Amino acid sequence: MIKTEQMTIKETNAKLVSLKAYGLNHNIPIIQDQSLIFLFQMIQLSQPKHILEIGTAIGYSAIAMALYAPYALITTIEKNPAMTKIAKTHINQFNLAHQIHLVEGDALTLTIDYYQMPIDLLFIDAAKANNIRFFERYEPYLSKQAIVIVDNVLFHNLSSTEVNSKPLKKMLVKLEQFRTYIIEKEGFDSAIYAIGDGISLSIKKV
Repeated sequence: MIKTEQMTIKETNAKLVSLKAYGLNHNIPIIQDQSLIFLFQMIQLSQPKHILEIGTAIGYSAIAMALYAPYALITTIEKNPAMTKIAKTHINQFNLAHQIHLVEGDALTLTIDYYQMPIDLLFIDAAKANNIRFFERYEPYLSKQAIVIVDNVLFHNLSSTEVNSKPLKKMLVKLEQFRTYIIEKEGFDSAIYAIGDGISLSIKKV
């Protein structure tokens, strides 16, 4: 399924290829191939029973993870009702509703019962300015040696000193703060990789 030497995905699932094209054609941000491969590799190594994804969008990454790891239960949270509706349709088209638990709401304030199961892999791919808040919000629910992966942490390699747009500058400052936070955070072994649009990996220490 994976061709790591070329960092591309061998697209054997026609429906998944179509879903990827849907996201690209509608200008909906979806995980890049290189980052998805990295995510698959971490899943292969850690064999998580429960994956929590923050930021569902159209459901592409949740569906890809479910197909790659049919043994895992995936909870995915999406704040945008329009995206939730689209993602639900796609999840049903793949007959994955039994494996993917789609939750609509703000991941920073939700209080729902999926905390009954520890989080073995936390994948954060939502509002970039909230990365630290997302991490801290779900840290108490991580299992021993859990993995936390955050996407788009380099954001086109832009620096806050290089842009004039105030909203973009504010977000880039938050990303810079997150990169420092994650590297210095106690209790985790963390690294940042120039894969895709930048991805961080944090492994919880026992």
